Amino acid sequence: MVTKHFALLFSVRPLDPNTKLERYACHLYAQTLRHLPVILRRWFNGLNHRYSTIVSKITANSVSGLLCQEEFQALLERKDRQDNMQIKVHSALRQVMAVYSIDEAKVELHITLPSNFPLGAVTVEGGKQIGGRLQSRQVVMQLSIFLTHQVKCNGGN
Repeated sequence: MVTKHFALLFSVRPLDPNTKLERYACHLYAQTLRHLPVILRRWFNGLNHRYSTIVSKITANSVSGLLCQEEFQALLERKDRQDNMQIKVHSALRQVMAVYSIDEAKVELHITLPSNFPLGAVTVEGGKQIGGRLQSRQVVMQLSIFLTHQVKCNGGN
């Protein structure tokens, strides 16, 4: 019940005189998650457990679904995608599978967004490998670090 009420607070028309302050606060939170996720992630990671649990639940129930869909849509609509790369989006699982083909070899990556995206850590797993095991682990680790420190969500114009 509370999360449904809170979800309604996120829909706001700018400069509407009938809009209450809490709706503007929720809208500001959603926009900040969209445009400055790193800043909110740092704030979130500094919260005590009780508050971080509340913020995580509110984010997961009210904002993350929309942000994930925006990210997936932006990914699928990219015009500069390589011919030798295939991308599959599994929205229900919040997962992207990317397959990059080089000659006969393929590299697979599975990227899963957390339920409280963009507050939580993105999970990156390697699938089929092209190089040695160490090289594949390094690629996965570097991609995880990059996604964690991403400055802006791509879906939010």
